[in-house]
Amino acid sequence: SKILNVGVIFIVVALCVVYQQDLKALVTRLSRWKEDKNVITYGNSDDDLRSSADEIVKACQTLSKNDIGALIIITPNSVPNHLLDTGTILNAKVSNGLLQSIFNTKAPLHDGAVIIKDSMILAAGCFLPICQREDISKELGTRHRAAIGITEESDVLAIVVSEETGIISVVKRGVIKRYMTPEKLFEEIEKAYGISYAKSKQRK
Repeated sequence: SKILNVGVIFIVVALCVVYQQDLKALVTRLSRWKEDKNVITYGNSDDDLRSSADEIVKACQTLSKNDIGALIIITPNSVPNHLLDTGTILNAKVSNGLLQSIFNTKAPLHDGAVIIKDSMILAAGCFLPICQREDISKELGTRHRAAIGITEESDVLAIVVSEETGIISVVKRGVIKRYMTPEKLFEEIEKAYGISYAKSKQRK
């Protein structure tokens, strides 16, 4: 009996050693599955994304009128953890009111960037790499340089609201477009979401 027990233990240990990589992968999948069950998700149909785009545009308009600065990053892909770790994780649905609250000058997270994926605000108060290019206009501040910096290294859309002038700008692949109207801003966000703007206009 003792020999049998020792033999069973030996076999179990041997199997664990041989298949340790497979066991690690299994444990990782199980832990991610458990985490995913606790994550709140929202619909990401074209209509849901257009609704989110509309909320972002409304927030930017209000912030612009009140000369409140803002930096919003919209990403179609996963966000590097080192960027999310610099801010506060929210995992909240995109809304005009929430964005205004975040960028309120008396709020603790207003200085950093908001990172949005689909219909979710993943995090706020995030600090981004600052572009050090010398060809950038001196009238563009830290938010604009951060927007240029993140778009040069990642495939994201950055939206900047200037607190000095109220001008709304978008940045893509390091190229900045200023003086965004609500219509143009909505179009840029739709593109970032991967929605066909032409089809959107036909449906309206």
